[in-house]
Amino acid sequence: MSFTEFHRPSWDFRSLISVGDDPEVRARGMQAFAKHMHSHPFWQHDPAFYGERALRESDFFSDEEFVELPIAKGVFLPSGARRIMGIAFEHAGYVVTVVGHRVVGRPAFSDEERDRMQGFRPHILRGYRQAQERTLRR
Repeated sequence: MSFTEFHRPSWDFRSLISVGDDPEVRARGMQAFAKHMHSHPFWQHDPAFYGERALRESDFFSDEEFVELPIAKGVFLPSGARRIMGIAFEHAGYVVTVVGHRVVGRPAFSDEERDRMQGFRPHILRGYRQAQERTLRR
């Protein structure tokens, strides 16, 4: 699972990844992600593209296509991630993403799991708004 927050006006970027991986491998992966993220709107996590939907890599790429993508070869597969599903939203200049990753060998995210994540989206957005409002009041 990863949580990413990007502040458009300042270009400030924070990302929390809940894996116990090697920091050097993660740094190389982040560099590779920055290099290849513009290859498809799915990787850019633009709230305008995602809308209110949860999206999966399998919504855009077949299994055969995915493993041949430069971003898969440089970022996801080296870290053991194969299945990807996420949501994105924007609030007060911040773009926020919550992305789930499944390791190689695990099944693809189902329609039911996608629908469940999509159902959580408004609650996560509301929680984010409330946390931001309380932080800014201090």
